[in-house]
Amino acid sequence: MLKVLKFGGSSMADAHQFAKVKAIVDSDPSRRVVVVSAAGKRSRDDHKLTDLLYLCYAHLQYGVSCDAVFDMIRSRYLSIRDELHLSTPLEAEFAALREKMDRGISQDELVSRGEYFAARLMAEAAEAAQASYYNAGYTPSYASAASYANGSGLTRSAGVNNYNGRRETYYSSNVLYHHRTGEWTQDSEGFWRDSDGYYVVAAGDMAQGSTFTGSKGDCKVYDSGCAAGTTDYYTGW
Repeated sequence: MLKVLKFGGSSMADAHQFAKVKAIVDSDPSRRVVVVSAAGKRSRDDHKLTDLLYLCYAHLQYGVSCDAVFDMIRSRYLSIRDELHLSTPLEAEFAALREKMDRGISQDELVSRGEYFAARLMAEAAEAAQASYYNAGYTPSYASAASYANGSGLTRSAGVNNYNGRRETYYSSNVLYHHRTGEWTQDSEGFWRDSDGYYVVAAGDMAQGSTFTGSKGDCKVYDSGCAAGTTDYYTGW
């Protein structure tokens, strides 16, 4: 079962709250879609970053400098990134945003950057955690015998599996359509296979075109975009 989680601003307010959110997501492998808000208040006297973005827009409309307010927003997200030891290149993105604000930007686009930057950081935090688990030879804390039994095989109902030290999961052609899907066929379980019979997979730590054996059988890498140590099987589910 696919679960969708939504976290409000107070849950995204600082690095400590980010870590709590990641722990909640990690505790259940079926929690695969996460919707985040812009960073909220850290205390009663603090500011929601969404409110500060609205304030920036108001300043722009009246020709008043918003540099001090903008720097508060930028500093908060850089602080969260640095405390979590992430490497998301936010400086360049904030610089580009500031230039666009001077050229002209809609209120909706500007205010949406609060959620955007929060999502950028949360995505890297989640991926870095997966990579560190497997590079160090650990099993994630949410692992269970049912979904991580070695060699049990990935299924639609048990969407995460561990096989020979790699985390196996899947991504759907109904959500992310690969441009070569028309060349492949689905087997009786709904897995995409190429013309040579290989399972079509994504693996961020392997070269495209390389082959290896997974729990389902012989696999060939056609895509990347997942954490090191992870194999994503391409399915029609």
